[in-house]
Amino acid sequence: MLGDLVQKWKAWWYGYAPQQQVQRHWWQWTPRFYTVCGGEPASVVARLLPEPSGLPFKANVARRIYRVPVGSEVIYWKESRVVGLRGWLRELLRLPKARIEFENAVKLTRLGIPTVEPLAWGCERRWWPGTSYFVSRELPQAVPLRDFLLHTFPCLPQRRQIRLRQQLARRLGHLLASLHEQGVVHPDLHPGNLLLVPPADDEQLSEIRLVDLHAVRFRTRALCWSESRANLILFNRWFQLRASRTDRLRFWRAYVHGRASWQSTNAAVHRHRIAEVEALTLRSNQRLWQARQRRYIRASRHCQQVVAGPCRGLAVRDLKSSLVQYWMQNVDAWINQAEQSSANLVESTSAPGVAVCQSPNVQLLKKGASSAVLVVGGRGVDVAGAFVIKRFELRHWYEPLQHLLRWSPAWRAWRYGHALLDRGLPTPRPLAVWHRYRWGLPCQGYLVTEYVADAVPLQRGPEQVQLEALARLLRLLHDRGLSHRDLKGDNILVTSAGLPLLIDLVGVRSFSHVSSYRRIKDLMRLNVSFWHHPQVRLSQRLRFLFVYAAVFPRLWVRQKSRPWKKWWIRIRLESLAKLRRWSRLHD
Repeated sequence: MLGDLVQKWKAWWYGYAPQQQVQRHWWQWTPRFYTVCGGEPASVVARLLPEPSGLPFKANVARRIYRVPVGSEVIYWKESRVVGLRGWLRELLRLPKARIEFENAVKLTRLGIPTVEPLAWGCERRWWPGTSYFVSRELPQAVPLRDFLLHTFPCLPQRRQIRLRQQLARRLGHLLASLHEQGVVHPDLHPGNLLLVPPADDEQLSEIRLVDLHAVRFRTRALCWSESRANLILFNRWFQLRASRTDRLRFWRAYVHGRASWQSTNAAVHRHRIAEVEALTLRSNQRLWQARQRRYIRASRHCQQVVAGPCRGLAVRDLKSSLVQYWMQNVDAWINQAEQSSANLVESTSAPGVAVCQSPNVQLLKKGASSAVLVVGGRGVDVAGAFVIKRFELRHWYEPLQHLLRWSPAWRAWRYGHALLDRGLPTPRPLAVWHRYRWGLPCQGYLVTEYVADAVPLQRGPEQVQLEALARLLRLLHDRGLSHRDLKGDNILVTSAGLPLLIDLVGVRSFSHVSSYRRIKDLMRLNVSFWHHPQVRLSQRLRFLFVYAAVFPRLWVRQKSRPWKKWWIRIRLESLAKLRRWSRLHD
């Protein structure tokens, strides 16, 4: 802290203070800014202050980024704001964020590390905290690496994907090796803070540049293993969920090749280090997932609070609150109308188990003692697509009191739906959750999720699912700290491509480590739901177990002792015990 204060004092009093003043803002710009502006930069800055016209393409509470055309060039105008008392005190002792980012970009350029081209920076006040501005030049066709991998990359031809995947793994490995070898630490290193300039053809290499540089730190030496490991774990968190082990190994080999200070280290040390990074990355991800669950229990930048009469709840930010209020006011009427019409339906006019409501684009899929499931079409409510609304019924008079002391079924399904998505596991995205309050007590709960078209329950068509994909999904569910206590065929949807989706997440629970006992219990529940199914053979069950165990890290290695038989026997015994309990209950 004292070093930051001394650095700030030196920066302002030793000739490094900005000398240009434009509309009571202090500015410093590079000679390159004159060329970009085509004249005096002060006139361009005066036109853009206090903020450029138009909507920012990226904005949150602390910053806004605008894309501004200036003559024949395009610049990025980043506005950093001071938020809260903690941010004000931090800025009081440190330099403005815009200045730190500007100077870090200049240092990285001198070190030969690719980054954005800094043009100028400015601030409101010299000593006191205030809004600061960082101006950089646009990189033509550059996109964040995260957006490219999630949206553009899957649409490329297969051969192009293979070459790009190999190139990106090597380029990222060389980039991080160059950073660590020169003593540079980026504490917020993830694909969103990397810009990718795609090549024009397969023969050219992709260019990757660093952005968001205000937190970058510089050392006078190459990073030691503990410092490098911490940065690699942070970088690996996103890729461990989405990149294959082959690509991660390719990245590691490129990284080791670029570390000149590691040339004398033998291969056994490298194997130990990569295993250490993989294990610690999983632990880091688990801590991150636990922390992210707090995002979805109150209003935040991810969720908004929605109120309509006696109904109160949350909805995701990209969903209009007026649409959620419309559902709150009409969903009970839709369900009641569908119940009345289902009694008079003729089998020739409707599919079994599906009641069509008099309201347009509304279908009742399920009505039981514990819940009712409704599909709302998008055209009837002026939005695209369709949604599933599930109402959780009250079965006992004391349940509203229980909802005050523990999470209700609707809230559990909402929280764990987002927990699965954070872990990269497929499930329909939860969009809204609310409760109907009576006398101050939360009564019926409601959950809105996306509707998956052409998906059928696994119980109805087990031959449509890809068996290997289902086994890998359940293994990843357990490895990433989740257990599904209601895992059965009806709670797994199968898409038209044969891929499984998990639904009805009320029974999901999170753990720091899912024990073998809980794993066997989950597999037993799925096994029991297909115990008398004629299309599920014994060989398929055994192949499912082998695929489940073969996902890295392997649960066992095939040996003469046949360790898989212990799991096979335990699952069978647990299944028989559950069937006996069912028979006693029904008798």
